[in-house]
Amino acid sequence: MNPTRLFIAEDKMITRLGLSSLLEEERDIEIVGTAVNGKELLEKIRGLDLDLVLMDIEMPVMNGLQATRKLKEERPEVKVIMVTDYDEDPLIRQARYAGADGYLLKNLDKGRMMTALQRVMAGGEFFQSEEDNQARAERRNTLPRPDVSEREKEVIAKLAEGLNSQEVAEQLFISKNTVDTHRKNLLHKTGSKNVAELIGWAARYGLV
Repeated sequence: MNPTRLFIAEDKMITRLGLSSLLEEERDIEIVGTAVNGKELLEKIRGLDLDLVLMDIEMPVMNGLQATRKLKEERPEVKVIMVTDYDEDPLIRQARYAGADGYLLKNLDKGRMMTALQRVMAGGEFFQSEEDNQARAERRNTLPRPDVSEREKEVIAKLAEGLNSQEVAEQLFISKNTVDTHRKNLLHKTGSKNVAELIGWAARYGLV
């Protein structure tokens, strides 16, 4: 089986060297070049036998999103995984729209990076933030349901109706501070990051 021919586009030298050092130990990966921006990448890969590009998003001259769109227009068979510091939904959506096959954060471990590369090269995709969110949801679903008081159930039900803390307080005849305390406790109990996740958790357990 031929090794995956990989190109790295990253303007920060320490990150570029780090990725190269991390991956050159793998027998099934061959690093065929590096570039410091999207323009240089597109110039260097002309006529180059290539399977996969690890692409930074924030680069000078031509950023990773622009380079990915251009690369996919010219060589749609080449896979692209964005590698970035930014775990932000708008950027992930832009990466998908540009044609990226994956999205990784630079602080991930080697094992997960190899999983991402293998999945993408097999024809799938790997978007790290979405993978992490799914894993958190699966862990929550395997845990026993935390005890929720009758008052907390009432608070969840009102929040699910779209009411804010003041409106919940008025309808339940309690203070806004009491509502905020219940909400904070519920987020902690359920491992939810925000009210939307809390309502999703409550829906899974039939509380709303």
